[in-house]
Amino acid sequence: MAKKIFVGIDIGSFETRVVIFERTKEGVPVFLGAGTALTRGVRHGFIVNTDQCKASLQKAITQVQAETGIRIKKASLSIGGAHLSSVIAVGSTIVSKADNEITERDIENAIAEAEKELSLTNQKLLDALPIQYKVDGKVSFGSPLGMKGIKLEVKTLFCLAQTKHIDALMSIASDAGIDIVDVIPSVINEAQLVASEQQRIAGALVMNIGAESTTLGVYENSSLVSLSSFPLGGRDITNDIALVLKISLEEAEGIKIGSIITGIPKKKIDDIITARLYDIFEAAELQLKKIRRSGLLPAGVILTGGTSYLPGLDEYAKNFLKIPARVAVHEVMVHNTKMHTKHLAWLPLYGLLAQPKRERAYETYDNNFGLSLKKIKEWFVSFVKQLLP
Repeated sequence: MAKKIFVGIDIGSFETRVVIFERTKEGVPVFLGAGTALTRGVRHGFIVNTDQCKASLQKAITQVQAETGIRIKKASLSIGGAHLSSVIAVGSTIVSKADNEITERDIENAIAEAEKELSLTNQKLLDALPIQYKVDGKVSFGSPLGMKGIKLEVKTLFCLAQTKHIDALMSIASDAGIDIVDVIPSVINEAQLVASEQQRIAGALVMNIGAESTTLGVYENSSLVSLSSFPLGGRDITNDIALVLKISLEEAEGIKIGSIITGIPKKKIDDIITARLYDIFEAAELQLKKIRRSGLLPAGVILTGGTSYLPGLDEYAKNFLKIPARVAVHEVMVHNTKMHTKHLAWLPLYGLLAQPKRERAYETYDNNFGLSLKKIKEWFVSFVKQLLP
């Protein structure tokens, strides 16, 4: 029986992840399998060694293909890293139809005019997201399609990434035999899962604290109004612990996540972690001040990423940013059964499925997936248990 499958890829500074989902007749995305590999050749989200990065991706792909029996041909790519940014521009156009009815073409023309204002030296445009519409100078809440007017203005947020990095990712995927059909920043994917529509309308910050970088997505009136990043993350905390306590990085990581218990006073360890968290949240606060949203996001900050598991992180974020804070949670479906996982490093990949435009990334697969349903379930249960804290 033909299956519709979807593949998501995330090449992080710490780990490379590949997931495969199936779209059922009911439209519910069902988890089929995942492959992982420690990432080599990437620093702060930037590719510094193409061959090493390629080997990491190939290892993850080989693993998930062996588990599912599915040969991956195309995929969507979720990206993070310190190279992400955004800029807002306004474009306008005269409504094209004789009866002055606004069409999709008019919106596209206005966005195209806004894009002309951009300076894209060494940067690649990932997406253009309308923030606000004006028809004949008056704000239109929601899409202006079908309205009557002479002049349409569109304020647009343009999501940007470093051209060299994106081109390198595309080349690496191509060498692995995979066609990348779309690229989208991780926090945009995550927001669809961890922030409700009401929260995105009121104003919310989705903050992904990864291994070597942190990405911020600020939402207001249901739209992304700012995308930014900086090169600080959980690995900096590990490095600080190793440096201060004069221990190996492996021991420092174990102390950070609580898997290694030592005779070192807890307060000393907490002080080391808190000092680096101060740097991370100070950088986040500076960005909020830059866009005039400091202390002004009613829905608060939603913490995601592999570092968000740190005990007390939500309280620290709340006290520093002066807004409500919580660590995200999410459930995934495996053959119509909900499985809960707190390993938030996987959220960017799950979130790809929540994006309407991801529909074109599905492909038909004529096979029984190479595995029995029972075996897939058994493997997935084992996989999720490894993710649970």
